[in-house]
Amino acid sequence: MEGGQDRLDEQLDAAARTFFAGVCVEREGGREGGRERGRVVVHLSKICDWYKSDFAEGEEGRGGEEERMLRRVLQWFPEEARREVEGGSGGGREVKVEYLPYDWGVNIKK
Repeated sequence: MEGGQDRLDEQLDAAARTFFAGVCVEREGGREGGRERGRVVVHLSKICDWYKSDFAEGEEGRGGEEERMLRRVLQWFPEEARREVEGGSGGGREVKVEYLPYDWGVNIKK
């Protein structure tokens, strides 16, 4: 049965990477006195807001539920977006999450 579980984990990981492939990360502000200022804004699907507690569950470390959720989903971000977020938090900049409106039209049968 373990082989089946490994396959399922691989499929779930691939689906999560596809879901987060288009994540948008913006840097606001600039440099001041040789240091980065401003913040990093991560635009996520409203689904991440609705299921924030599920994503945050089991994620160790400091921070509120949203911060723990973001740490969990970072593993599925494209490399460049992940580096931008990690560089922002490690560089002392605020990392803010904004949720995109959900498009209910994707659920309509055609």
